[in-house]
Amino acid sequence: MTDKKQSDPLLKELSLCDEIIAVKCSQPVSEALKLLQSENIHTVGVLDDFGDCFVGLLTAFDIMTFLCFRSYRIDQMPEEISAIKSLDTPVGDIVQVFHEETNRIWHFSDFDPISKTFEPFTLGVHQAVVTTSDNKFKFVSQHDVVKFLVDNERVPHKSLTEVSLASGTHLVTVDPSKSALFAFRRMEISHCSALPVVASSGRVFSTISASDVRYVSPDNIGCILQPINKFVETIHGHIEEPLTCFASESVATVAKKLLSTHHRHLWVIDSDHKLMNTVTLSDVIQASTTPCK
Repeated sequence: MTDKKQSDPLLKELSLCDEIIAVKCSQPVSEALKLLQSENIHTVGVLDDFGDCFVGLLTAFDIMTFLCFRSYRIDQMPEEISAIKSLDTPVGDIVQVFHEETNRIWHFSDFDPISKTFEPFTLGVHQAVVTTSDNKFKFVSQHDVVKFLVDNERVPHKSLTEVSLASGTHLVTVDPSKSALFAFRRMEISHCSALPVVASSGRVFSTISASDVRYVSPDNIGCILQPINKFVETIHGHIEEPLTCFASESVATVAKKLLSTHHRHLWVIDSDHKLMNTVTLSDVIQASTTPCK
């Protein structure tokens, strides 16, 4: 929990990434996907065709929504040929279309206090734009802020149970027999950027995430129609163990797990590996910045 006596450091004190990597409006969606994959990032900036003005941001989640509702239209039988053609769609046609996070860009100066990011980041915004004193544009992300909180020992050592993160209601999951297309559509409808893949036994088997679409290309887009585990195996070469924790683990431990794996979500499980809740970076920031009572 926060201590009001602590100093309020500035965003310039964080080790932010290099300048925002960008594509131009006229470039195809397939080029944006290649860039997201090669740079291992979740978001690109979108420039006008002169390359000197930002018109918005484009995330892997935006492209996922485009693929599952535009490339494969919900009112038609899935056709791989039309999906491949859709990857030629100019980026400018889908920027600022799907999600509030990229419709409204949170923008800060590097002389703003880090605490100014707490509100949007607890509400689920994943990154914001920072203008530096030398007129460069950089991202500050939830990961950057959680790392700051961990490094400065501001993340509580209370258990997930103690901070009411151990269990949840209306948990959104997906069955491994469903297609990746089905899972992506469920993510969009449920406003989730990742889902636990849960077997009939209730055991959390794996994870499917919007960031997985970074590995989709015209050569393999048909794999979206495959069962989730086959899709994950096709794009990654293997099925990763899901990132999980127990309710008895501390918020600080969970934060370190998320940072070390570069994940935004993990699944809280019981002793039988059955799902109890989802914990996100937003939850960690909320638990770490709520004033002590």
